[in-house]
Amino acid sequence: MPTLYLRENPDSPLRHDGPVYRFFEQESEADALVSGNVWISTLETCRNYEDPKQGDKEEARHLYNSGLAVGGSGEPGFAEIARRSGFTIGPNCNSVWLEDITYVSVIPDAYVLCTTIEFSPNELGDTFGTYCVKILDPKQFLLTVTKYLDQVVPIKKFMAGKVLYGARNYSGLDKPLSGPLGFVKPPDDYTEQQEFRFLWIPEANEKIKPFLLKCPEVRNFCQRISGGGGIK
Repeated sequence: MPTLYLRENPDSPLRHDGPVYRFFEQESEADALVSGNVWISTLETCRNYEDPKQGDKEEARHLYNSGLAVGGSGEPGFAEIARRSGFTIGPNCNSVWLEDITYVSVIPDAYVLCTTIEFSPNELGDTFGTYCVKILDPKQFLLTVTKYLDQVVPIKKFMAGKVLYGARNYSGLDKPLSGPLGFVKPPDDYTEQQEFRFLWIPEANEKIKPFLLKCPEVRNFCQRISGGGGIK
């Protein structure tokens, strides 16, 4: 089963060394996680939240527009615009026109668990709740949850890393987007969340739903923290 753990690359902007935190509205939900019961959500669920600080209708969706470009095979800039638009320019092609072509990259749906790299109950409590679980080792948490999840729903790819805050739409020869699908969010509404995300893409292209995954081994990596910062 292929894996892409984004924190492993020392040069990755998604890298984060240290624990992450999961906030809950209900104390029973926090207690469930430290007991080895992991609530796995989905991208589509996140897209449909009514609260704009939780919901993101464009979750895991990047959009590219070619603008107007005219050129041929021997022009690197034109070839790059064609590639970004989903075309391959063959040899000996000249005077090719590309105009207002939109290419959308999207993850239709995937399992997701959202955390934060900062313990900030005052900033996040109103949106996500004040009951908190500290995940001591995000890498081992990811690998352990993946092992159990793959037994229920075969997983094609899994990854984890910091969410980057920037544009998800670009055009022409603009600088490529700062991060991969599923790990870029617009800055205005979300930067303060400092999200660290776990993402699992299933093998089958079928409708998926959030569910509670029994994963007893994650108890080794989870610790309950009170809203005031003390260990419960």
